[in-house]
Amino acid sequence: MEAEQLHRGRLLDHVHLIARDMEATKRFYVAALGALGRKIEGEGDG
Repeated sequence: MEAEQLHRGRLLDHVHLIARDMEATKRFYVAALGALGRKIEGEGDG
């Protein structure tokens, strides 16, 4: 198992979004995060 690392500086831990069109919103964030070499790590119900 990989050890946890402490990150100092700017780090987003959780983001809560409200959207009318969830599929379009998700496509946008998948593309935006993908351009930064990141991905959506988890999703909640609703």
